[in-house]
Amino acid sequence: MSSINYTKAFDQILFKLKSQHLKLKELENEILLQFDLLFHDTRVPILKKDNDVPYQKVDFKKVFETSQKNLPIIEKLLQEILTRAVQSRDYLSHHAIQTIVSNCIILAAQYSNSERDWSCSTVSHSASRILTMLVSKKNHGTGLEILMSSSNSIEIKDLLKIADDAEVTNYKFGIILKPLLLFLSKHLNKEIWKNDPGAQEFLLWLLYNLSQDDLSDQLGYLMPGILLLLDDWEPHNKITALEALVYIINNVAGSELRCTGRAAVIYEAAKHHLYSRDPELLQAAYPTATAAAVVLQQDPSIAHSAQLSAAEEVLSMLLRDMVFEQRLDLRSVYVTNLPAALSAAGIRSVRWQDQVVQVLCNYLTTFEGASARDRLCALKALQVYSSECWPQAGRQRDEILKALLQLVYTSTAEGPLQLQPKVLEEVLDECRQCVQQLLLCQPPPEPNLLTGLDSLALPAALQQNVHRVFEIPIKEQIVK
Repeated sequence: MSSINYTKAFDQILFKLKSQHLKLKELENEILLQFDLLFHDTRVPILKKDNDVPYQKVDFKKVFETSQKNLPIIEKLLQEILTRAVQSRDYLSHHAIQTIVSNCIILAAQYSNSERDWSCSTVSHSASRILTMLVSKKNHGTGLEILMSSSNSIEIKDLLKIADDAEVTNYKFGIILKPLLLFLSKHLNKEIWKNDPGAQEFLLWLLYNLSQDDLSDQLGYLMPGILLLLDDWEPHNKITALEALVYIINNVAGSELRCTGRAAVIYEAAKHHLYSRDPELLQAAYPTATAAAVVLQQDPSIAHSAQLSAAEEVLSMLLRDMVFEQRLDLRSVYVTNLPAALSAAGIRSVRWQDQVVQVLCNYLTTFEGASARDRLCALKALQVYSSECWPQAGRQRDEILKALLQLVYTSTAEGPLQLQPKVLEEVLDECRQCVQQLLLCQPPPEPNLLTGLDSLALPAALQQNVHRVFEIPIKEQIVK
């Protein structure tokens, strides 16, 4: 990156802007040149590195120093141009405004996340101020609308609010959206995308800040870059892409995703990563695949099909991996995603009822840690299974009740498996909820599940907890 000294040129142009002897259009070429130099010197550069070598913080040392110097300059120039527009109704040409504003938004977006290797809190703060100034929309027009002379009802002080005063989540891009998308198309191609972290960052920023209508309309520009990230060898890029795909599913109409074929693309891309053994990657892949499967199976044309649905396919893959898994980190990922998978498959989960019960009983009776996180997830999964597959869940009631009783015993009895009081309370509440649902599926032959248990010499605490979980009043067993 060139070490250009902007101080003199900046002082000159700032003086001319403040003096108001010349109209903005007379200064237009000089202003455009200044912003162009600032943009190319400040933007996160294209790295000249091997694609198999991840970039590091040291690669952005010069970028870090330059951005700290140049972003405040950009901010001051924009303030003066906005002040001229508000106070004197003095405007640049629309072409100049589009060029300047689009470049400034790209720069600010690249530096808006202080956790990136090329940014910091100071730089991120300057970037947020620039975005607030140009495209944030609260109860007034945006700075862009003022510069385009399409709004003059806003005070300049409202535009110069520090971004920290209020979280800015509502951006209005207007006519500059197309240049921003063209920037993505140019820089996120197979040849150079890997070496352009700034373009990757801008893609993600734009994705999460577009309105739902714009997001739906512009997926053709956004999806290619996301899929490039998903196909990369670096796990963090895959995870980032999967999170982006879930966001798209949650914010674009499912019917549109199906009609354009994007739901199927997302599902197949996510399903490919369900074979991974990386817990973090799996934790991102399963929610994505499940969400895409739900969209696919909502297609009316396959509503009554007997063929295996996408959600059933995800559930079968999940159960297959859960049955014999011994690694605690992977077991935790699997059981965390089981409730959503069962809910997505719905009553069709009965195809795997034996596997489901086998897995749930195994996870309920396995100590994974003092937090009991996995067992709590298994209890929630059991509740989903009982609710979705109630005609069959009652048939396996006794086996499940034994597993619940064992869970209560090991959680209460003194020893290394005993849970802390707060965690134990949560476990007991979830166990009781499971028992209630199982009894709704199929009432027991005797209304009292504890018949004969009181004759056993149980510790007082254990006896109390057993009664708390299994002593269900008759009125709570009646099917509504």
